[in-house]
Amino acid sequence: MRSYFNVTDRRSILRYVYANFDKSFIAGFAKEIAIGCEKGDPLCLKIFEEAGQLLAKHINAVSKKAHNVSIFKKQNDLNNKNIILDCTCENTINN
Repeated sequence: MRSYFNVTDRRSILRYVYANFDKSFIAGFAKEIAIGCEKGDPLCLKIFEEAGQLLAKHINAVSKKAHNVSIFKKQNDLNNKNIILDCTCENTINN
């Protein structure tokens, strides 16, 4: 995080959120987290796990108002790097 945003402390990251807000630059940080996941970094894995659970909650909320929606589990091959996504959504659906 420090090298991606070129910051030395928590305070210096605020400029990316307020003064120099660039959604695509901030979104690019997800790639750095994914690289950490590939290396087995526990914090990066936890970040993606929590993001997956939050996404599942949003999909569940929206799907109640949508027609012909089916939710399924699928293994994905991202950029031919054989990354298998396994988002466990315990206590997410119907909560």
